[in-house]
Amino acid sequence: MNKITQTALNRKALINYAKKNGVIKAAIHYRAYRRHIYRWMKRYDGTLKSLEDRSHRPRSHPNQYRPEEIKLIDDLRRRNPNAGLVVIWVKLKQRGYSRSNSGLYRFLKIRNQMAVKLPNPKYVPKPYEQMTYPSQCVQIDVKYVPASCLVGEAVIDGSYYQFTFIDEYSRFRYLEAFKDHSSYSAAQFIQHCAKKFPFNIECVQTRQRFRVHEPDEQLEAGRTAQAKSYMWLYRTTGDTEYPIVLYEYQLGRGQEYSKTFLDGFAGYLKTDGLPATMEWTARSAKR
Repeated sequence: MNKITQTALNRKALINYAKKNGVIKAAIHYRAYRRHIYRWMKRYDGTLKSLEDRSHRPRSHPNQYRPEEIKLIDDLRRRNPNAGLVVIWVKLKQRGYSRSNSGLYRFLKIRNQMAVKLPNPKYVPKPYEQMTYPSQCVQIDVKYVPASCLVGEAVIDGSYYQFTFIDEYSRFRYLEAFKDHSSYSAAQFIQHCAKKFPFNIECVQTRQRFRVHEPDEQLEAGRTAQAKSYMWLYRTTGDTEYPIVLYEYQLGRGQEYSKTFLDGFAGYLKTDGLPATMEWTARSAKR
């Protein structure tokens, strides 16, 4: 039995006691005011429904939704059953709706008109492209090898980064460990793979990003290990059939390096905010 029904039964017992013994004795017995008993006796029509509390909701409010607003919301929701709250709110604002987004949310929640979520589309895996000859596509991956996974003399030097090279057609595999995960290590590894692999590599596929930094090792004869060097990155846009990514090692980051590399290039060029590159591209655009 819920609380509303129990309250109605108590009031019914109060009314029956008052009819049998009088209102004064009922007020003393139930510790209630006489006008309270008279009010419930007047409302009682023989059913428990008449003894329940009525709604405390006001009959009208200056900010309540007008009929034209309700019709506008119903029409939009009927035509856009799957649209989200913000989409519906923007469409309503374009049609003269002046209430807030949170107010619309409460209105839709009360009327049970929230968006109907569509089922997730079924995942259809793409067919894997089979390679038809060696060196058509190779994969390169980098994994961190902590010191706890090492044995023997390798434990003394600490952790390593394992570079793995796999040809998708012949499954030719080449592995090499480096102390750091840098662009210099990646360039060294690719050079070693080109010497070990008996075919010319056409495409390299990788999921890792080689971090470009100032290497601590000697990259070129006649230069100290502390000398700063830079790796320039050039790549095609994502809408090309065969994307190309090129790394070029240079001694500096002045505009002469990119100008030499892009000599004869015709087309659109997107650069970062490097002042030297921006100055050179601005002069090229004026011409």
